[in-house]
Amino acid sequence: MGDAAFVQEAIDLARENVGRGGRPFGAVLIRDGEVIVRAGNWLEADHDPTAHAELIAPGDAGQPELDRLWAARSAKTA
Repeated sequence: MGDAAFVQEAIDLARENVGRGGRPFGAVLIRDGEVIVRAGNWLEADHDPTAHAELIAPGDAGQPELDRLWAARSAKTA
């Protein structure tokens, strides 16, 4: 899967989030050419101004995965 496909996946997540009454944002975290975490914004659902997709996704990855992810340095957001 190339960058365009990863970006499209983030866009698809953003559209799904809008369908749930959220805002149009999504994020995918990538390691070794594969998506390891997907996230949408939860601002409205959680009434949390910090619940941005690009902040939720690393937390969902878990610390061991997060350490490996930062080494890979690849994320796509939309």
